[in-house]
Amino acid sequence: MSPQVSLEEIMFRTMLTPLIASKYADEFFPKINGESWNGDSTFLATLRATIDEVDEDGVRVIAIDMRKENIFVDGSFAKMLENTIQISPGDLIVVSASDTVVNKIKECNADGGYVMDEKVTYFFRNYMNVVTYINRERKCAVIFVVNLDMSKWHLLQTIMPRYLPWYYVGLTADSPKTAILKSLKSARYEEYEQLIISAASKYDIDKAKNKCIMRDFITTAKNATYDAKMQELTSQLTQFDQYQERMRNLLDKISETRMYVLGAKYDKEQNSDCEISDYVACNKNINLVSVNRGELSLVVSTFLDSYSSDCVSTVIENPKSYLYSSSKQTPKEIKEFYSAAFLENKFKIRTCAGYKVSSNYAMCSQEITAGFCANRIPNPHIQYYSCLGAYNSKLNEKILNADFVGVLELLTQSAKSINWSDFGPAEHFACDISEGFETKKCCEFPDGMLLTPKEALMRVMDEKKNKEEKDNA
Repeated sequence: MSPQVSLEEIMFRTMLTPLIASKYADEFFPKINGESWNGDSTFLATLRATIDEVDEDGVRVIAIDMRKENIFVDGSFAKMLENTIQISPGDLIVVSASDTVVNKIKECNADGGYVMDEKVTYFFRNYMNVVTYINRERKCAVIFVVNLDMSKWHLLQTIMPRYLPWYYVGLTADSPKTAILKSLKSARYEEYEQLIISAASKYDIDKAKNKCIMRDFITTAKNATYDAKMQELTSQLTQFDQYQERMRNLLDKISETRMYVLGAKYDKEQNSDCEISDYVACNKNINLVSVNRGELSLVVSTFLDSYSSDCVSTVIENPKSYLYSSSKQTPKEIKEFYSAAFLENKFKIRTCAGYKVSSNYAMCSQEITAGFCANRIPNPHIQYYSCLGAYNSKLNEKILNADFVGVLELLTQSAKSINWSDFGPAEHFACDISEGFETKKCCEFPDGMLLTPKEALMRVMDEKKNKEEKDNA
């Protein structure tokens, strides 16, 4: 049934939040609780002001907006309720629903202990379409109203005894509680507000409010202090852990240094030849040049045999690579020579590299290689770029540990290496090969014969020709 009278003309629509319905009054009404509707908490205020005592289940106001939900109604009110709303003993539930749903609920069979109060529907017939079901055994009630708004929210409270009759036994027409209920019909909210304030005056809610505010303030302050001190403690513990870690590392270093000092002291007292002297004496690849104020100059003579075969193959097969642009020889000669040297390993390229080593560092030294490279191609990374590459960090570690034998081994590995993907050094190498193609005997065969690149290429070509003739014979 649609309303015939506009409630906006006769009812106050002001949203109210009485102090008696606030959290500060909860301690006085531990069993009367509830929700607001669009911020208005008058329903809870009315209950607290008009009910003296409640049983152990208490009273809870619950407002639900189900206007956009499709509620399935099949004839049984209890079953519909079970599938739609969770209700407990003591609940007073106000549901905002569509006109269609409310009309269907009116036609439900009252079962499960619920009874429809037709007088509520009749009482509000001129103002709103509403239906109420009450369960006296569970002391709960459900109110379905079409399109609940603030005026309807207030008007529903005027007949509160119809929803919860067990709490309004003996209520008289001249009772202050009745006056509160009647004031909800007024066009102005002031009368209701004053009556609620008067009802709340029996309780020292202001004192409870102040206590609660101070308690919240103190709790917040304590939490802030706790959080700050917890953060400070965490920082201090972190610093302490870091300090302990530094101390452990320092103790480890002290232990290592002490062992080194003891070993060095023993070696000094024994005055024996050091290990590095024996290593240099037995290693023909290392040529000592000079020793000046603790700095050792040396040249490593070896072969360029540490490289990536895939990388050099890529360079050789690319006719536009630096091998061809940096060489004076024909493309066929270049391809045959580099393939024989670095892919087929018919012979090896003799190389050399100069270094300086002290107790603090290892570095490249170009100026000391000249006399050693008459029949060798200088390592291009060392000679032209003073680059130790990945060996640099390993060398520093060896020097810090006074492992000079390890230093010499790493320098030898460095002298053997060529990176064909490093354009600059590799191009210099190609230029050096081209310049000494007919003069520098830098190619060594397995039988010990030293030949120039041109001679080496001719020998390889002759060997291939002889092999082919032999195979075809």
